Amino acid sequence: MKRKWVFFILFVTIVTTTLIIWFIWNKPHRNVQNEKGIVVSAIQLIQDFENDELSANKKYLNKAIVVSGKVLETSINQDGLPTVTIQSASLMSNVYCTLKKEQPIPDAGSIAVIKGICTGKLTDVVLIDAINDTK
Repeated sequence: MKRKWVFFILFVTIVTTTLIIWFIWNKPHRNVQNEKGIVVSAIQLIQDFENDELSANKKYLNKAIVVSGKVLETSINQDGLPTVTIQSASLMSNVYCTLKKEQPIPDAGSIAVIKGICTGKLTDVVLIDAINDTK
């Protein structure tokens, strides 16, 4: 009798774990294009993080941000996605944006408007799932 309970509990645990993993894996991803973003310049964004990182995290973290500024450089990352670095007034920090694959890449030296989800500041402020919102 005890053996049946052990197998039953094991079966329920496996089914529950499988369902949880399946739901997490298949959850819908955010579409930044449909979100209204917080409009800020690259210079102001970097200043906010350098002045008070905790309040900047509360204001920007996991939110859609529309950043404008001069494109310092563009490249392709290890996942094959285009990246854009937007220059700030700081010598140490810029805004690093990973664009979605199908997005047009702005030219270095041009003024660009990039909309993406802010994941915080490492050395640079990082935006992911970004789109080129330059008109």
